[in-house]
Amino acid sequence: MGAVWQKEMHGVRRRTEPLDRAAMVRLLLLIAIVVVLAFVYMGLLWSTTRLGGELWALNERLIEIQRQNSLVEAEIARLSSIPVLQVRSVELGYMPAEQVEYLIVGGR
Repeated sequence: MGAVWQKEMHGVRRRTEPLDRAAMVRLLLLIAIVVVLAFVYMGLLWSTTRLGGELWALNERLIEIQRQNSLVEAEIARLSSIPVLQVRSVELGYMPAEQVEYLIVGGR
C-alpha cells in the first residue's frame, strides 16, 4: 500500500492551482459585509423590540387613564344632577326664591 493508494482512497486531493489572493480578499470582504449587516439587523431588531415594549406599557397606561377619566366623568355627572345640587345648596344655606322681581332696563 503505497502513498498513492492512500491518497486516492482516504485522502482529499489537494488543489493543483494556487489560491488567487484577490479572490480571497473578495471572499473575506463579503464575509465582513455579511457580518456587519447581521449586526445592524440585530441592532434594529433589539431596538424594535424595546420600542414595542415601551409602546405596550404606554398603551396600558393610556387604558388606565381612560378608565379613571370615565370614573371621574361619572362622578361629575352624579354631582351636577339637579337633586344633588338642590341638597348641596340647602346645606350651604341657600333658600329657594319665593318671589322673583324683574328689573326692566331701558324700556321701550
